[in-house]
Amino acid sequence: LVAPSLSIMTFSDADSVVNALRRLYSGDALASRELEAFQSSPGAQAIALELLKSVVAEVQFFAASTICRIATCAQEKKAADVDWLLAQACNCAHQPAARQLIMAAATLVGPEGAMALGVRAVDILASDAHWQVALELLLALSPAPSLTGVCERLSKRLGQGSDEKLLTCALRYPTGLAETSLGCSLEDSVRKGCIREIPDSGNLPVAYCQRLFAAALAAIEGGHLDAAASVLHDLPSSGLQLLEPAEYLVKAQNLSTRLAAVDLWSQMLRQLKDPQQCKVAFDRFGAAFFIAAAWIDDDDMRPLREALWNLAREWQLATPARFTLLEKGFEQLQQALQSSGDWRRAEAALWLLSKYAKGGKSTDVERAVDVCILVLQEMLTVSNLAPLTVSACAVLEALPCVRALPILLDRRLGDAQTRSQETRSAVAAAVRSCCETCRDALWADGTAQRVVGELQSRALAGEEGLVAAAAQLMAAKDVRLLAEQWAKLCAEAPPGTVGTKARGLFGTIVQADICLSLWRDCANMLHHVPQDEQVQFVARVAGFAQDEPALLAPATELWVAVWSRAEGDEDLVTALEGMVRASARTSATIAPAMECLVRSFPNSYSWAPQVQNAALYVVVASVAPAGSPWPLTLALVSMYGFVLHHAAAISSASEQATSALSLVGVLASWGDDTDIGRGLRDCLRTQEKAVRTIVSKSESNRVSQRIAQALGL
Repeated sequence: LVAPSLSIMTFSDADSVVNALRRLYSGDALASRELEAFQSSPGAQAIALELLKSVVAEVQFFAASTICRIATCAQEKKAADVDWLLAQACNCAHQPAARQLIMAAATLVGPEGAMALGVRAVDILASDAHWQVALELLLALSPAPSLTGVCERLSKRLGQGSDEKLLTCALRYPTGLAETSLGCSLEDSVRKGCIREIPDSGNLPVAYCQRLFAAALAAIEGGHLDAAASVLHDLPSSGLQLLEPAEYLVKAQNLSTRLAAVDLWSQMLRQLKDPQQCKVAFDRFGAAFFIAAAWIDDDDMRPLREALWNLAREWQLATPARFTLLEKGFEQLQQALQSSGDWRRAEAALWLLSKYAKGGKSTDVERAVDVCILVLQEMLTVSNLAPLTVSACAVLEALPCVRALPILLDRRLGDAQTRSQETRSAVAAAVRSCCETCRDALWADGTAQRVVGELQSRALAGEEGLVAAAAQLMAAKDVRLLAEQWAKLCAEAPPGTVGTKARGLFGTIVQADICLSLWRDCANMLHHVPQDEQVQFVARVAGFAQDEPALLAPATELWVAVWSRAEGDEDLVTALEGMVRASARTSATIAPAMECLVRSFPNSYSWAPQVQNAALYVVVASVAPAGSPWPLTLALVSMYGFVLHHAAAISSASEQATSALSLVGVLASWGDDTDIGRGLRDCLRTQEKAVRTIVSKSESNRVSQRIAQALGL
């Protein structure tokens, strides 16, 4: 291979680059700009070629990076450039530098030349001197071409210092892997926990996948839990094959292992079709759930608990039996509260019951209220079981009652010296809910004014979370003075306390007219409160906007701002649906929020399944019935095709096509006799592939057949 002709440069030019590199590593920021300018200069390639001969690794790497940059930025890419880059890589002693040159060669040929370059790489694998260059080249090609014979040649290089890369490469080109020594080495690596992923396992023979599956089970026995969980997630499985490992892993001590196990449970659930198998798996899941959800000190339990709750909801939707963990939760609670019980199990049970209560099963959870009051009475003199206090308060927040107020208002539960902020916030939320629900009863028995006075006094003394409870009681009279007082406190608050004062202000916004009159104050304070409280405020304002059209525009602006920070939040999606249903017929005011939601659909793969469905139902709600020219529908016509594309991906991945099918159905109900109808029909035509996918995934044969007939599919 012959390098392109280079103009002769003096050594002093190369030497000046080396000096600039020395200054860069010494912290000279100016040297960085000088070197960047050098890489764009006309003589950079010649000097870089000279620098490749340096024995200093950093100099070699910079030279290779320069050549890579020149090669990939060239206006005209020639095959000879690839040959030259590979030749330089073969002659380069420093592996990272050689890798830069190889990546440049792979970039130059692009996807269309990957096959030819891959064939050359397989040939180079036979070279004892340059096989590592071929290995790096095979790893750099994107997408990986369909090559044969790679694993056979890779097997001959085992034990030469690059085994991990050999295994990675074999998984990219797996043809024949099972019959080679490399296949046995991969099994052994899985068994030892050295492999964490099996990409494109669908390309591997079924029998070999079963061998890897058995190796992953052996890795679990060897204590390599996280690695084994990742491998099992990548491998194909069927029926109850994942039940044993998923059950074992979800009870692990490590939080990351439990999270990985939740993914395995979810993967298995999507594959189960037999009702009896579902029942067996659910019984095992119920027994393991409370161990998995049990509190781990010094860890953030929120991601795991959110994943566990989403999985519990998947079980509820998976079969007509509508499996729930309600009874198991009460069983766990009863066992845990016995003298020899485990408070962590009790806390997990209360947390689960609070989620069910907030999710529409409050009647079923009602009998937990008295237990929560007893738990809080015990917690008055105990300060080191904060999670138990928080979960008990969460149940009372979902199931408020007058008899809970005395214990919730005990100052020992809100003591800043002994209670965490999370605990005090949970207590305040429960107090607010009780005051809101029991407002009339408290005014009727004459205790409301005294409670308001106590709440306001404690709020001014530092328990700002109690302002919301006082506002709920005052909403029966006149809450304006209270709200204006806290707006003034916010305006006068020093930087260190403005966040807590802002939290108090938002607590007083309990009526639409108060929200309108103090809107600017609230908007200015929003960024001072945590994200979850921003979401709560948006949801509240969205509720006001449904009855007060003047709030639609500011509520939309607020929704867009908070969505950018909390994309995928279920409460935000629900709030937007309420505004859509309230205004779509008469106004396109909330179109910016809808457009913001639609632009987020490419990221929907990371949302919880119920959020994906809820988001699609928001879009469905924005489509007018055939013949009704809703302003919002007209404003969004051009975006429905984009949604259909991503709806097909959602329905394929989640096995839940209901919301996606509803979208296709409401769009298909329009004819071509109006501008809106033609626009919506065009969306269906341009996304015919997506529509076919959605219809084929539907479990409602009659509905899908009617839609298919209407569209001529």
